[in-house]
Amino acid sequence: MPKQCGSCVRWLIRETPRRRIGSRQYYFWGGHGVPQDPAQAALWYRKAGDQGNAFPQAHLGLMYEHGYGVSKDPVMACMWLNLAVSRAPSLSMAVKLRNEVAAKMTPAQIAEAERLAQQWEPK
Repeated sequence: MPKQCGSCVRWLIRETPRRRIGSRQYYFWGGHGVPQDPAQAALWYRKAGDQGNAFPQAHLGLMYEHGYGVSKDPVMACMWLNLAVSRAPSLSMAVKLRNEVAAKMTPAQIAEAERLAQQWEPK
């Protein structure tokens, strides 16, 4: 792996999808010569979430809940958190956040989030 971490992200992106978790986290938190970039983090979490990975799906829910790198959207937050919980029921952070998000939503918003989660398919 290159020592200059500005090029680390490019290296991680070229590597296997398993290693791409590093690029998501570098963009989310910043550091190691990589500037914090919430929009890029959301893009990489979305790519992993679209493949059915629960942890990135939970991160997307968190990002949509707070509008971090994406537009604030409780329906999308709840949808991604529903997906994460359905794939990893023991992921307590996702369960807790889903319940907190849903507590602030209308019944129509909750129904829409559930409908979107049911229609979702991995890419």
